Amino acid sequence: MFENDYQQQLMDRIIQVLEEEHWVYTQLANTVDFSLSVPGLLRNFYITIEVFDDSALVKVSLPLGAYPDDPELMDRCMELCVRMNMNVIQGAFYIDTDTGAFRFGLEIDARRHLPDPSVILNAILVPLSTAQDFACDLAAVLFNGANPAELFTTEEEDSAAVLLN
Repeated sequence: MFENDYQQQLMDRIIQVLEEEHWVYTQLANTVDFSLSVPGLLRNFYITIEVFDDSALVKVSLPLGAYPDDPELMDRCMELCVRMNMNVIQGAFYIDTDTGAFRFGLEIDARRHLPDPSVILNAILVPLSTAQDFACDLAAVLFNGANPAELFTTEEEDSAAVLLN
């Protein structure tokens, strides 16, 4: 199943965290899939954790998405991702251009040693919290046709404008 013992140890540590939190999961080869429901505007999240040689990638699918057939909406959603990422310290929002799904990715670095269970737990919970922080902005762009530039009025707006132009 795994190329080396270290990958197996990393997967075992991830499963330990999931079981300690009593989260139901499915393990397939080097991935673990599970869903979480959390209170807030965005509730149901689908999460995949994929184990590599010396890291694990946490991918969270948000319960909102755009219509990929609407180029104007997709442009606004991509701009929104860029602006949201200006406020994110760890990980990144992105949009799947094939399906229109909003996602958040975060890497767990395990090059030097196995990560502490708290690091793994935070890598799962941080994307959920971050998505909740931007829930109103996501809804405004998707459902009200808002311009992402109008939603961000901080110094990050100027930085994003430089990147987007």
